[in-house]
Amino acid sequence: MALQSKLEQRLVQKLILTPTLQQAIKLLQLTRLELRDLMATELQTNPVLEDILGTEGEPPPQTTEKDSSQPEDIREEPMDTDIEAFFQDYLDNADRTTFTATMEPLEAAPIENISRESQKLVDYLLWQVQLMNIPPELIGPVHILIASLDDDGYLLDPLEDIAAESGMDMELLESALRVIHSLDPTGVGARSHQECLMMQTEDPVIKKVIQNQWDSFLHQDYETIRHALGLNEEEMDAVRETIRHLDLYPGRKYSNVIPVYVEPEVYVIRRGVHYTVFLNDDGMPRLRINRRYLRLFREANTAKDEETASYLRKKLQSALWLLKSVEQRHRTLYRVATSIVQYQRNFLDKGKDHLRPLTLRTVAEDVHVHESTVSRVVSNKYIQTPRGLFPMRMFFLQGLPTTDGSNVTVSRVQKIIQEVIEREDERKPLSDAKVAQIIQTRYHIRLARRTVAKYREELGIPSSQDRKKSRS
Repeated sequence: MALQSKLEQRLVQKLILTPTLQQAIKLLQLTRLELRDLMATELQTNPVLEDILGTEGEPPPQTTEKDSSQPEDIREEPMDTDIEAFFQDYLDNADRTTFTATMEPLEAAPIENISRESQKLVDYLLWQVQLMNIPPELIGPVHILIASLDDDGYLLDPLEDIAAESGMDMELLESALRVIHSLDPTGVGARSHQECLMMQTEDPVIKKVIQNQWDSFLHQDYETIRHALGLNEEEMDAVRETIRHLDLYPGRKYSNVIPVYVEPEVYVIRRGVHYTVFLNDDGMPRLRINRRYLRLFREANTAKDEETASYLRKKLQSALWLLKSVEQRHRTLYRVATSIVQYQRNFLDKGKDHLRPLTLRTVAEDVHVHESTVSRVVSNKYIQTPRGLFPMRMFFLQGLPTTDGSNVTVSRVQKIIQEVIEREDERKPLSDAKVAQIIQTRYHIRLARRTVAKYREELGIPSSQDRKKSRS
């Protein structure tokens, strides 16, 4: 019995695979509405999953041994302890994360929360670049390459042609392209379908298929691939399924301008002097593994019923990947939101003028993930705070250093410029150089004259000469 138990234990261990990189990335990028649709679809197509809330928001009826409508061979019976232990977290509890647990009802998002257009790819990429600490000489080339991307996120013009047209050095453009390849969505800046898919996986077998067996894969010649790479049928099925879930058009979701209903992913509730973060789980399915199908899987393996075992193995594997990926998404989103709240406490206390400079790297280091992960987490997601509903990416602002070692946001600097100009002597308007000098003296912010000019123009304020003419 002990030997049989260990064999079953290894069998289940082999079945429980960690979510693939692309699956985890995909779920991080999804909004809660998109995630809810994905979970609902999986619930309909995968029989081993069940919703703990049922169809009407109530727990599904429990089947007992006296239920004669249930076939004898799948009645609920005690499972082997070793096997059940592996699935316990996903059998009894549909949602292991406790971040959304609260004793008080959360206010629903207003019906007016409508975003009139989806986020554009170029804007999203430029926002990420703005928050990165890249060498100054790469900023121009990066912007040129981003402007050269098509709606699907591909760079179709050869670098040589871009270099000839722009007069930029090829080495700089190649370095700039590497920067773009590090951005979200993964695969952006690719020059071919194969390169796009290669950027989305770290699996060496998948890379070999894409790089060396691509023609065979496109022609569904899986036998050739199996023999070339020494794969069995189950491994080939896993490879095919993994590639099928890669995103061939990473920029496409940003190309359509459509009205989008906004639901907050996160609620921030004030309790006394403290702020508490909750994830919005309203209307989300609470999925778990149906233990009867797990028992059938074990029995099919014991009885050497390969057809049934293979079918259930794929369904259980798909269900476990989904549950683990959803759990990872929730946990990462909660940690990122908590970090944002901690860094932007002054905003919550005092208002928008008190937003602090904040970069993706700062939050990434705080929650121990990569910068690109933070970027994906906050993309197209909203947070409901006591001061209103805001895009999560609004809390990430480029900062300018002050002479006392602190940082100040660009929006704050622009407001200071506006205030200085509003207080000027109308008969002697301040030049940009004089404005820069005043700001350095009063606010300890060192600005170049051309920086003042740039921010002044963004504010729609005329030059000193034009202001003098308009007042005379």
